[in-house]
Amino acid sequence: MEDLKEELKVKQNELKNLEDACDEIILLDDDAKIPYYIGEVFIYEDLEKTQGYLDDIKEKKKKEISTLESKCGDLKNIISDLKTQLYAKFGTRINLDVDED
Repeated sequence: MEDLKEELKVKQNELKNLEDACDEIILLDDDAKIPYYIGEVFIYEDLEKTQGYLDDIKEKKKKEISTLESKCGDLKNIISDLKTQLYAKFGTRINLDVDED
């Protein structure tokens, strides 16, 4: 669960960086060539193509974030059910409380 939360934070940070990049690109001239990093090289593209690339990546990140949030929610439900079952069986003899965000 903690791994998923950490991965979710990383993806949200990446999405924020992409949004910042889109905001900065808007300020550039229309004829400016923008270096776009693909793999191990930079490719110089025009404004529209670069915005298109960034928009595609932003949509993928949003889908990844949505999937991770769904997985976290499912795990929370499973953990809650397990806690209920274990507390019903063992009562107060066990402590399963974990600090949650």
